[in-house]
Parts: sequence; structure tokens; C-alpha cells
Amino acid sequence: MAAGEDITFIQGVKGDGFYITMNCGVKAAAKKAGANVKTVGPQKFDATLQKPILDAVIASKPDAILIAPNDVKAMQKPLEKAKKAGIEVVLVDTTVNEPAKVAVSAISSNNYAGGAAALKAVQRAGVSSGKVMGIGVRPGISTTDARDAGFKDAVAKNSNFEFIGQEYSQNEPAIAAQITSAAIAA
Repeated sequence: MAAGEDITFIQGVKGDGFYITMNCGVKAAAKKAGANVKTVGPQKFDATLQKPILDAVIASKPDAILIAPNDVKAMQKPLEKAKKAGIEVVLVDTTVNEPAKVAVSAISSNNYAGGAAALKAVQRAGVSSGKVMGIGVRPGISTTDARDAGFKDAVAKNSNFEFIGQEYSQNEPAIAAQITSAAIAA
């Protein structure tokens, strides 16, 4: 970020605590650098809702876009369009299939290790064996796919636990509750 630059931060989803916190950091860094930040994002974590927002941002020609892409495949070509338009792209948290084709930088956690850490958290809570399952958002989100894989692999390495499957809640708490209730009842 540099003084006078116009930057747009495209959140994965509006109103989510994680992205609200990230936005605070983006704004603080921009203020320190003297850059201007506009924050936008879809109402749901959905690439079909995020793509038109990205298209509108590209048309506004900011100097840079910070984006948490909602899908590794669906957001690849739209982000290539941003790069072709001369806009610097930074991927934050999530990524796309070929980040080197679109981004000048990418910032993310080790989500695979985070998934493995989830099993350790289960054990720290006093559970030493049993059946476990994963509940993710949906396939195609780089961060949650990596966490899901890390959890599943950690379970496979521990003979005290049995992995009974991976389900998806579409980021809806009510669906996650239904999945959990059904698994417990089974």
C-alpha cells in the first residue's frame, strides 16, 4: 500500500466476524500508508454472488484488490481479468487454483495444520476415542478444503478414532445442527 492508492477489499461474506476483523486490519494498514480503502462483499459465501462484485470493482479500476475468493475454480478467470486490467491482486485467506497467474501476493494460514489441530482440540476436551465427522462449508473453498483434509488425515493416523464422513452445511448454522443431530441419532 502506498499513499494515495485506491484499494478495494472484497470480503468472502459481509457481516462475518472473521472478515469484519480482517477489514479492521486492512483499514488500519491503509490509514498508516495513506491509502484509500473501499470494502465490499456478498451477502452469502457464494462465488455466484462474489463474481459480479468483482466485475464491478474491476470496472472501477482501483490500484489494487484484496480478495478472499469464494471458490478456487469459479474465481480464477475473473481474477485473471483483474490482472489483465493492470490491477494488483492480493489473495487473503482463501485462494484460487492457480494463484501465480493472478496475484502479486497471498496471505493465508496453514489450514491443513489447523484441521489436524482440531482433532487435538477434541482430545484436549477429554475425548480419547470414538466416531468423528467433518462438517465443512462446501467443496471448492481452499481454506476449508485444507482444514477438512487435515482433520481427516489426523483421524486416519489415530486408531482411537473412526472418521465417519464429511458433510457440508453451506455456511448455515441450522444445516450444521441438522447434520450433527442426524449423526448423533444414527
